Amino acid sequence: RAKPLAYALLGLVCLLVSLSSCSSCERQTFIAELIEQNKSVQRDDAKTQNQWRDAEQGARFVLGDGLRTGSDGQATLKLPQDGRLLVKSGTIVRFAQSVNTPEAAAEFDVQQGELTVESGTRKLGVRTARGLVTVNKDSTVRIRAEEDTTHFDVEVGRVEYMLNGARQVAEAGGSFEVDVLQ
Repeated sequence: RAKPLAYALLGLVCLLVSLSSCSSCERQTFIAELIEQNKSVQRDDAKTQNQWRDAEQGARFVLGDGLRTGSDGQATLKLPQDGRLLVKSGTIVRFAQSVNTPEAAAEFDVQQGELTVESGTRKLGVRTARGLVTVNKDSTVRIRAEEDTTHFDVEVGRVEYMLNGARQVAEAGGSFEVDVLQ
C-alpha cells in the first residue's frame, strides 16, 4: 500500500520539476525562429529588453523579444505558414504580437535598419508610428527604417495601410513612406 502512494508522489514531484524547469514551455507559441545567421546576431527577451546576448541558431522569439544584427551580421527567421524575415546588417526588430490570429495584427516592428518580409500563406502586420501596415499573403516587401521615416517597397503582392484616415494600397513595384510621429 505504501508503494503506490510513493510512486504517485514521485510522479507528481517529477511532473512539477519538469514543468518548473521547462524554459521552452512559455515559448511554445513563438512568432519567429532563427534559422540562419551570419556573423553578429543578437537577441534580447521581453523581460530584459536591450540586454543583448548572442543569438543561437534555432532561437525562438515571442511577444516583446528583439533581434539585432551587427554592422556585419545578417539573419533569416522563419515565420508561421511559410513566411520569412531576411534581416540585413545594422537592424533591430521587435516582435510585437502573437501570430495566432486569423487576420494580420502587429506582429513586429522594424526599429532601425532594413529587412525583407516574405509573408507566406498568411497576412502579416508591421507596426509603425502611424498604425498597422498589412502585408497580404504571398507578398514580398522590403522595409527600411530610418530616423524619421520607414520606407516600404513592394516587390511582390500587395500591402495595405492607412493614410489620413483612408485605406491605401501599394502593389508590386509600388513604394510608400510612413513618417514618424512628431
